[in-house]
Amino acid sequence: MFNLFKKKKPPAVVADEEVEDTSSASLTYTITEDGTLTASFSLSSMDVITAKLFSDLMIEVGTAEVYLETLAIVRDRLLEEDREDLMELIFVNIASSGVLEDLVDGKGDDEPHIKPSDMFN
Repeated sequence: MFNLFKKKKPPAVVADEEVEDTSSASLTYTITEDGTLTASFSLSSMDVITAKLFSDLMIEVGTAEVYLETLAIVRDRLLEEDREDLMELIFVNIASSGVLEDLVDGKGDDEPHIKPSDMFN
């Protein structure tokens, strides 16, 4: 069984080393204090290859794998900051929204959802 509350050691940070930005495209979501959701994007160049990479990014953002990986990143960061209280608040809010059930049930996916028990029937 997974221990979601287990603290992990933070990754080593290399000081005084510039990290080269090799991003072709980025998509950033923000929410204001009044609840307004905004999205911005950046493309390194206006060409067909970058546009294709950006469309791939937008497709992946909506998948269960990316959603779950994002939750794991949020969990790890909040645990590093010793803010289990905020982690619980965020996860309870997400769980009560029903979005996790939609991911498990496959709603919104183009592929049919097959329950593991159905594989044996």
